[in-house]
Amino acid sequence: MKIKRLSFTDHARGITIEPIEFNDGMNLLVGASGSGKTQILKALMTLKEIAWGVTYSGVQWELELEGKSDSGQNTSITWSGLFETKGTGAYPTTYPVAQEPDFPDIKEEKIIVDGIILLDRKASQIKYNNVLINIKFRSEISAFSLLREEKDIKNILDEVSLLELISFSNFYDSRLAYILSLETKYIRNADMFLNASEDDYYIEKLLSSNSINSQLYILYLRKPDIFNAIVKAFIDIFPQVEDIKYDYSDYKNGERKKEESKNLKFRHKSKGGEEWVSPNEMSSGMLHVLFLITRLHLAKEGSVILIDEFENSLGVNCIDIITDLIVDSDRDLQFIITSHHPYIINNIPFEAWKVITRNGGIIKSKNASEYPQLGRSRHEHFMQLIQIEEFRTGVAQ
Repeated sequence: MKIKRLSFTDHARGITIEPIEFNDGMNLLVGASGSGKTQILKALMTLKEIAWGVTYSGVQWELELEGKSDSGQNTSITWSGLFETKGTGAYPTTYPVAQEPDFPDIKEEKIIVDGIILLDRKASQIKYNNVLINIKFRSEISAFSLLREEKDIKNILDEVSLLELISFSNFYDSRLAYILSLETKYIRNADMFLNASEDDYYIEKLLSSNSINSQLYILYLRKPDIFNAIVKAFIDIFPQVEDIKYDYSDYKNGERKKEESKNLKFRHKSKGGEEWVSPNEMSSGMLHVLFLITRLHLAKEGSVILIDEFENSLGVNCIDIITDLIVDSDRDLQFIITSHHPYIINNIPFEAWKVITRNGGIIKSKNASEYPQLGRSRHEHFMQLIQIEEFRTGVAQ
């Protein structure tokens, strides 16, 4: 999937993102703090949630995508819609019946594929493939979610699902408890674990989550080739690390555990050191790098990767390596990244910059090429960029 164009309004919060066009490969959003860069990423993730059935009061949008047909040909997709304004924020899809809120309804929704209207919805009336559906659907949920078993809709929903926000979270995650239960169930019989299929769906969900510990655990047990590639890439960046692995922990609260109650634990070893230590010994920058590398290795072809404040928690010794890793990627990935860091801005092609500005609740973007005062070399580009009043203040002129 490729995101081609976005326009978005949150009527409940008074925020509008005027139409912004994206490059197929790299997109770097630059601008002053508060100019609206993060709002653009949040808007894209809001649309992914809407497609999966989350209700958002007052949200209006138009999203243009380029996807793939069953035959592998590029296909143009436009998805637009409008929720009525009733309260603010998101409404999850499930509530106890007695507590179910008064949801805002979808007033209109449309999906156009290669210029042909696939779905047209106005209030409670839905036309699919130009045929009126005489079934009453929940009026607060997107047709993507309601009709996700229909092949045409499912194909587009699969494309939208390739949108991923990489946000650094705690190394450990409560969902690891489920993985540890899988370990209890399968690990003592390796063949049984490797051939188990009943948990594959949940495992795939974990591999696409932000739980790095769960991800690495599953990769270590079931996809060692990917795990080893991640370890190699990490050691290339941090040569002081000798190895990363999972092994059995024999102690808990200072007492030796029974053999049958051992669990696998993540550990790493530094060169010259004798002990395998826990991730608590790693810096936040090292964990951030490990997380980014893991997510990039797990990203499916055609994914759209969103990264906010790319430089956060990255040390000066690895910003350049990680930036180059992303810029030089030969995979079919689209990146939409925000950053203030000079090295990152300088080393991402000038053509990929989107200068973001804001005037009240209106967020606008301009291509860097629209500023004739910018110089020719990358260094000149950045030095001239920081002189532009719109960049410094974040206020649209």
